[in-house]
Parts: sequence; C-alpha cells; structure tokens
Amino acid sequence: MVPRRRSAFVPMLCLAAVLWSGHAARAAAGKVERIGAFAGTAPDWVKGALDAQGYRVTLSSGTVAADVWFRKDLAGLKPSALVGVVTFPTSTRDFRDQAVRAGTYTLRYAEMPGDGDHLGAAPTTTFLLLSPVAEDTAPADDLTFNQVTKMSAKTVGGSHPSPLNLGDASGQKDFPAVATNALGHEVFYVRLKTSAGSDLPIGLVLKGRTEHEV
Repeated sequence: MVPRRRSAFVPMLCLAAVLWSGHAARAAAGKVERIGAFAGTAPDWVKGALDAQGYRVTLSSGTVAADVWFRKDLAGLKPSALVGVVTFPTSTRDFRDQAVRAGTYTLRYAEMPGDGDHLGAAPTTTFLLLSPVAEDTAPADDLTFNQVTKMSAKTVGGSHPSPLNLGDASGQKDFPAVATNALGHEVFYVRLKTSAGSDLPIGLVLKGRTEHEV
C-alpha cells in the first residue's frame, strides 16, 4: 500500500488561521498614542494650563475617538476644577447619550448630586463635564456646581450638562491604555501627574452610556 502523503495545504491553513487570529486580536484592541502640544483655539488661560503633550485615543473599531490634553499643574480632582481639554474629530455622544458635535471642549471635574433624583444613575458618581472651549473664559477652579453645569449644557443645547463618566481605575494595570470594562464601556485609562508629583489614575469612558437618567 502506498502511504498517503499529507497535504502541505493543511499546515499552511493552520498557520494562516493563527496569524489571522493574532491580527484580529490586535485589531480588536484600542490604542493610545502620545501627540504634541495643543494647537487649537482656546482662551489663553486654558492653553497655558495644559501639558506640552497630549494623547490620541483610538477605540477598538479603529476610530479615533479623541485627542486629550491634561492640565500640567493639577492639584487633584476637586469639584469644578479644570482637568484638561478634549478634541473630538467627529461627532460623538456623551454618557447621557446626548449628541456632541465635533470640536474642542474643556473638561471640568464634577460629582453627582447626592439626592434621590440621581440614585443609581451611573456606576460611579464622578464625571468630567464637557463645555465648549470658547465659553470657558473664567480662569478659576472654584465655580459653583450650577455655573459648571449651566456652561456644560451649552455643549448639547439643552438643560442638562454633558458628562463623561470617570470609571473605576483601581483594577487597571496598564497605563495609558484603552480597555472595555465589565459594563461594555470603552475606557481610556491614564495616570495624571499632580502638582505634588503623585500619580492619579483615572478611567475616562469615551464610548458607552448610562441606562438611567443622569
């Protein structure tokens, strides 16, 4: 009996499958790249507060979600404090699923009111509120909650502010990175450097929405 020769096509198929699966895994992950200084239009006080380098955040779909620049002298996350600036290259949606047009927005820290109206509205109670950069003219970190939310509402042209949720970053090991959390939200994880020299890890939800009203 003449032994059957194993076709070389079979191992080639296996090799191709392995290579393709590896490619698919890489393609499914988002990425973070360092970029240069903010070069857009903004009030002088905002531009002067930003770090010399920013981050370009790409989601798992391969779409560039945002360019983000953080504050270089951040004292910490305190209500109404300017944390940074974000530029969306295309229209997007905030954590309330409100439409946000392409453009540049300031990011100010806010905490959800501790009243029954907002109970269980988000997995965490901390947010960065989007405000049109041209509207954020007050170089102050002590704005009232009403002042910040009213300014943020101009982002969407309604009565509600425009929030991006700050997800839990305590279990994240890689920084900077983009990862999908247990809720299916795509989160930009990054360590901010405070003015005291310490690291402040945050997780900014760039794709995902609340299932409740905020």
